[in-house]
Amino acid sequence: MTRTFFHSVVITCFLLSVALLFVLDNNVYSVSYLLACFTIATVLTCGYVFYHQKCLYKGYFYLPSILLLVGYYLLNYQYVLDLLIGFKSYDSFVYPMVVNRMTIVSTIGMVGLICGLIVSQKQGARARAPRKSIVLNFDFLIILQILFFILWIFSVDFYSLISGRSYAGGINTYNNFELLFYVSTIAVLSSLIMNQNGKKFSSFRQFFKSNSILSWLITALYCIIRMISGDRGPSLFTLLAVFYTFVLTSNVKIKAFQVFVYSIIILFVLNTVGIYRKTNPSLLFGERVSSAFSELFGSDEARFSEKTILPLTEELAMSSICNQVAIKIIDVDNQPFHKGRFLYYGILQWVPFVPSYLMNVMGVPAIETSSDYYLTNYYLGDYQRAQMGTSCVADPYLDFGVIGVFLMMLLGGVIFGRIDFQIAYANVPSYVSVIFILLMASKAIYIPRSTVLGPLKVFIPVWVVYLFNMKVLNFKKTH
Repeated sequence: MTRTFFHSVVITCFLLSVALLFVLDNNVYSVSYLLACFTIATVLTCGYVFYHQKCLYKGYFYLPSILLLVGYYLLNYQYVLDLLIGFKSYDSFVYPMVVNRMTIVSTIGMVGLICGLIVSQKQGARARAPRKSIVLNFDFLIILQILFFILWIFSVDFYSLISGRSYAGGINTYNNFELLFYVSTIAVLSSLIMNQNGKKFSSFRQFFKSNSILSWLITALYCIIRMISGDRGPSLFTLLAVFYTFVLTSNVKIKAFQVFVYSIIILFVLNTVGIYRKTNPSLLFGERVSSAFSELFGSDEARFSEKTILPLTEELAMSSICNQVAIKIIDVDNQPFHKGRFLYYGILQWVPFVPSYLMNVMGVPAIETSSDYYLTNYYLGDYQRAQMGTSCVADPYLDFGVIGVFLMMLLGGVIFGRIDFQIAYANVPSYVSVIFILLMASKAIYIPRSTVLGPLKVFIPVWVVYLFNMKVLNFKKTH
């Protein structure tokens, strides 16, 4: 596939999507309409993956843009495919009247994402300007890791956490200490990358030995505890951050077959944990694991109320309910757009303590600061312990409509196109770039069920840790 040909395909898909948007009838279910949208999305997804490998980064099947694109496709189109092949009915959706609108809006977002990825991709490794080598004292960062891990453990009901009672009861155990543990972990990994100054490890063993074994043990223990608790997200984000740190600091080429096998294993583990957390928390750990495996390998009727084309990713696809709720609010209930309010407050969340100040001191309602709270309040009512979440389509749609979805996904494509280039060619000019890459890349698969800029909420805290390490403690710099 040539670059010119793929660009022509993208332009054609964009024009078809716009045409479909203007012939839309929100109240009439149409198989042909959904099939057209699904076909456009599938052509763009498969076409970009092929173009990515053929024209851009041959052999790099694991770059963040691929994770983002696959996650976006599964969230927005798995249930549409189930509907088209008869696994689900039109009434399976919580708001059937918005299925057409939801699908075309997601398709226009897909076009925006692909356009952003195309315009931001660079060709070939570019010579980097020499930078100063940074030698950081890892002891300080590892002490922070251990300290915040211990404080987190003692700040929650540990038994309820590991038994899954907290998760099953909708009790949020992700507090400030866990957030600071994540910040310190990203600081450790970022410093590991910068300390290499372009040098490459030739094996995973060398990479492992470059950091303190105590740091690795704490990180592994955290991931295990979070998995057992039933909350898979934090473990996945942490492991992906470690993985991309390895990619940036090694010359080990990971083969496509390895990527496929690891992906299947990860999906299997995540799906098993998803079933495990639905088992009875009063059972012993071994009994819950046994029950989860029995359900996992049981009949489809035992596992699902309805069939789905890909059971391993069904929970990701379930997040499409956020799109349905957002579109119903705007197009059926005729509520006004929020005109950037969620985007504005989302950016303010990058600054520590500002969200709590707005809600506790200024009295700004939570539902006005986040599309997550807003959608939950609309769909589930007030005072819900657990949040239903949001999506990278629902959030900008509530602010600006379909134009907002296109522009936000265009921005996401530009960001991840640049991240791909920097990872593939290890073109990371500064510590700020390293932090940015790790935060965004580690949550690439999660962004479809969140917001495009959501991972940057902890950017400033990680940067502050770096500045404190370098400036206040005055650790040594070498050239």
